Amino acid sequence: MTFTGNSAAYAPAIDLTACTSVLIWGCTFTGNVATEFGGAVYSRLSLNTLTFDGHTIIGNSTFHANQAQVGGAVYGALYSRFNVTAGTRFTNNTATITGGAFYCDSCDLLALGQGTVVQGNYAGADGGGLCVDKCAGFQLNGAHLLSNK
Repeated sequence: MTFTGNSAAYAPAIDLTACTSVLIWGCTFTGNVATEFGGAVYSRLSLNTLTFDGHTIIGNSTFHANQAQVGGAVYGALYSRFNVTAGTRFTNNTATITGGAFYCDSCDLLALGQGTVVQGNYAGADGGGLCVDKCAGFQLNGAHLLSNK
């Protein structure tokens, strides 16, 4: 599935607020623009942390040239859990404030797996590639973070 050229204040492509288990696989998110949070995907108050068995799994997907103030491609907050697997690429996304590709605030988990690429993303203040703030768990397992500013 392809999400291209969508716009909204929050998550112009997918809003995952209060979701339990989500699988995003083989998707392309290109040129989406949020005026506030999550250029493509937004997750907050996920019920998966209340049950402790759900995750948002992102695999074999591309996030390219998305924009937001915070979280150029993905914004996660308040108990969200993300497991990003091999084959997923975050390239040339922009956050005017923080988290060029990915912003995670008070998440339960952000895990970037083997072969995940975060490259050429930009943030105006903090975390050109990733901004991880007050998260319970953060894992980098063979991910590649390259040329982010």
